Amino acid sequence: PENTQLLGYVTGEKVLVLMNTSWEEATFDVSMLPEGTWQQVTDGTRFVDDGCDCSTQMPPAEEATTIVVPARSAPIWVRQ
Repeated sequence: PENTQLLGYVTGEKVLVLMNTSWEEATFDVSMLPEGTWQQVTDGTRFVDDGCDCSTQMPPAEEATTIVVPARSAPIWVRQ
């Protein structure tokens, strides 16, 4: 992203990390993600390896183009 307070990356085509260090929510472009089902495992405060009922939700892969990440958070997803 152009905003220097944001960082987003995929490692090994399996783990997605979206980091927002700003004081405002931010929108990330996720249209280039590898296809598949992405399960959120942390909202930045807790980790649940079989998925969490977190505040930041990933739309289904075929619909995912952007995702809003809350301020001061770093949600992580794992591709199933």
